[in-house]
Amino acid sequence: MKAAQHNVISFLFRLTFFSSLAFCGISFSLLSYAAEEGKRYDIPDYVVSHEQASIKRGFETYMQFCASCHKSEFVRHKRISDDLHISWKEYKDQWLGGSEPTSAFLTNSWTFESAKEVFGIVPPDLSLIASQKEPNWVYRYLHSFYKDDAQLYGRNNVLAPNVKMPNVLAFMQGTLEKESCGSDNQNKVEACFNLVKTEQGTMTDQEFNDLIQDLVNFFVYLSEPSRLEAEILAPKVLLFLLVFCLIAYLLKREFWKDISK
Repeated sequence: MKAAQHNVISFLFRLTFFSSLAFCGISFSLLSYAAEEGKRYDIPDYVVSHEQASIKRGFETYMQFCASCHKSEFVRHKRISDDLHISWKEYKDQWLGGSEPTSAFLTNSWTFESAKEVFGIVPPDLSLIASQKEPNWVYRYLHSFYKDDAQLYGRNNVLAPNVKMPNVLAFMQGTLEKESCGSDNQNKVEACFNLVKTEQGTMTDQEFNDLIQDLVNFFVYLSEPSRLEAEILAPKVLLFLLVFCLIAYLLKREFWKDISK
């Protein structure tokens, strides 16, 4: 009888102990999640990377979220397939519906007139966006959308005020709001402001940073596709020059050894 009571008490003690641990864990998770919301949103600097895996992830993000509105008419599908080591069949099956593309270049069905009628402006070609703008600017731009109900799509951008581009990545990033931290009363303008996250998206801040990092890496690649090939050839060229210099030095020494000074 005493043994049975001891077992029951022991079971209840373990149940209470582990329930308390679970409650503390859930509470900590909720507090951490809440801390993500309502905090100042700081945008890190972009770090240039030509890693092929990163560019490939950026390409996938581009095709899912950018390609339906934006064109990149200076780059060929086949070039991307070759550079990123994606078989042409796999590329067509995943991104072109299994058929040959109607255009060799990264384009879409929008005409100049239809795009302007729908968006009010023609979405810019992204082939050279990383050259036209600094990559760090593009990186910060993609982070800088904030809630603004006065805008057509309910979003504005710190770096491009009144931009007519919807923030298609908002569901992953979450909702940002612009919070004033001072004003210039003389000129009646904001002297400074902060971006504050008021709603968490499907990704953590770090995951979203990584997504945009990969996407901008792809834009950098688009602006100069030959760079990947150049970086592969560069060590070979340097090795050739080193060997050539050595041979040239040995030949020079052989030719001049019998010439009296």
